[in-house]
Amino acid sequence: MDWQEKLRRLVQFYETLRADGRSTEPFWVWTVKPPVPFEWPVLLPPAPTLRRFYELCGGGEFGPMIRFVPAGKLHAVTVSWIDTLRDYDERGDILIPGRHIVFANDADGTPWILDTTTGEVASFYWKGGDWEEPRFGSHDEFMEHIFAPELDDAHWASALGIILSRQS
Repeated sequence: MDWQEKLRRLVQFYETLRADGRSTEPFWVWTVKPPVPFEWPVLLPPAPTLRRFYELCGGGEFGPMIRFVPAGKLHAVTVSWIDTLRDYDERGDILIPGRHIVFANDADGTPWILDTTTGEVASFYWKGGDWEEPRFGSHDEFMEHIFAPELDDAHWASALGIILSRQS
């Protein structure tokens, strides 16, 4: 099962939880939103797999505490991070308009960035830091990582195991 099918099942599961009006442990920790109609922002470069994510999911907080930016805010959030990381240090601008898209952040607020020129995904620790590990060769690899929880993320692993083992 690829990340897209896993995401579809996750969205479906959380829609059922919302309809039931209840959420139990460990599921209450995450918020997975259903897709909403959207137009890819014309001021952002094309990003087919990221676009596919937003066709399946409206954003939310899931995985190892990754907060996905709602599709309607992708451009504004990206512009904000481009401004924040402008003339950052001796390297100059960290993010380049028309090349980078900020699509998520972690629990510390560190942005996850897609480089549409290379396809790579990485996070940049903006509080005096640098590009962080792990890095991914593509958005697909990043998403597969989200759905392959590490041993140190037992709650997410447990939730995924339950959700993904259900028949859809």
